[in-house]
Amino acid sequence: MGQFGIGQAVRRKEDVRFITGTGRYTDDINRPGQAFAHFLRSPHAHAVIRGIDVAQARAAAGVLGVYTAADVAAAGLGIIKAAPMVKNRDGNDHANPGRTLLASDRVRHVGDPVVMIVATSREAAEDAAELVVVDYETLDAVVDARAALAPGAPLVSDGVPGNLAVDWELGDKAATEAAFAGAARTVSVELYINRIVVASIEPRGMVAEYDTAVDRYVVHMGTQGVFGMRRTIAKNLNVAEDRVRVITPDVGGSFGMKGFDYPEYGLIPWASKLLGRPVKWTSSRSEAFQSDTQGREQHVRAELALDANARFLAIRCNT
Repeated sequence: MGQFGIGQAVRRKEDVRFITGTGRYTDDINRPGQAFAHFLRSPHAHAVIRGIDVAQARAAAGVLGVYTAADVAAAGLGIIKAAPMVKNRDGNDHANPGRTLLASDRVRHVGDPVVMIVATSREAAEDAAELVVVDYETLDAVVDARAALAPGAPLVSDGVPGNLAVDWELGDKAATEAAFAGAARTVSVELYINRIVVASIEPRGMVAEYDTAVDRYVVHMGTQGVFGMRRTIAKNLNVAEDRVRVITPDVGGSFGMKGFDYPEYGLIPWASKLLGRPVKWTSSRSEAFQSDTQGREQHVRAELALDANARFLAIRCNT
């Protein structure tokens, strides 16, 4: 068949280094003099933060800095906003209250980052985190999307009445209703599509450093698009995009999850400039389960209208 025969197997150029352990991922990157970040995360799904005592953590061996929402606010860092993809059916924008990079007055999910600790080693940062005392007043939580819309459900954000983020509609409603009204038969099904954790083989991570000579942040991280992530990080740092350089090495899985904005992506570069040294953070597997964006969860009621010959007339779904 020759070298280019139809159906001939083609060896991928990148496979050999991956299967022989010579791929280069974010956690493989180390910079001279780097420090290590660790995040103390909320153990509660919903709680008011009454106070945070970081005195012992700041005095612990190897600790270079301990930061709370007050430090982030004083530095003027940005807040994370959802990217508006659709509008409400009435044409108005969807609710978009945003979130601070570290939780300030309230935590809103298990794993919400509350304190960032930076130390000379990962172990020192983790040990110091156990010395932080957070005074939580737990609140009722709601973890089901349908229950969240019920009257009296706990509010995720005080500025979003009824927890309704977006009310979106697609299709010809009048024609659909007419088809159902004249259908010889209708059938329906209710489905629950469970939530999934992405669980990429390579967890999220970042190595960031600030180059004083050119007044620029250099960030190594696994992404799904360096230019979009550069824009995101620059926004969180409140700097121009050309002051951020993002370098993406090999990426061990993403599936959409590594294209989003996360609090760590503003905090790690900020800490590198603050401390005058590179800062590295690699998510643990348990952190990934608590802090990565998750997917798929839906409650769906789907209906189908048919004529007397069982031909489809219309489909109506409420998700």
